[in-house]
Amino acid sequence: IQPQLNLKAPLASPALTGTPTAPTAAAGTNTTQLATTAFVQDSFSFKGFSARISSSVAMTGSDNKTVNTTNFPSLSENWDTDAWFNPATGRFQPDEAGVFLVSIHVSALGLTTGASLYFFKNGVIDRYKQTSGTTNVNDEFSFEYSLNGSTDYIEFKIDPGSDTAWTVSDLTVQGSRQ
Repeated sequence: IQPQLNLKAPLASPALTGTPTAPTAAAGTNTTQLATTAFVQDSFSFKGFSARISSSVAMTGSDNKTVNTTNFPSLSENWDTDAWFNPATGRFQPDEAGVFLVSIHVSALGLTTGASLYFFKNGVIDRYKQTSGTTNVNDEFSFEYSLNGSTDYIEFKIDPGSDTAWTVSDLTVQGSRQ
């Protein structure tokens, strides 16, 4: 029996051969347990999206404009690692729970009263910022959101105040898991 026991790996510092496997720990695990390559890959992979307009958009009307392809036809994704952003609806809706940093950058011309940038969570105004410029606006705002990975979503809207003719020359929306 000793020859068979000699073939077994020792408990202390075993030299494994082949391709050993192990259970993959849940995201965010912070213990002394061993990490599989799948856990490490998920921990270091960037997850998020970036979408922007590719050409200036002349805007009319003083109503809130949802950032989607209806109001901004040239809005398209630069990258979206997990299909979390839908340009048609303008919704950022990740399928993983977590904390996300979402931001909007807008450059607009022809505003006399400035503009407000709104963040909607699940269809309700959650946060907004007034732009710092009036005639020419160039502002970016970012907020962290805790999202549940199933029903929670973020939308972006621009309110030009009382201006009825203005131009958005640059618009980018982004989101990433923190």
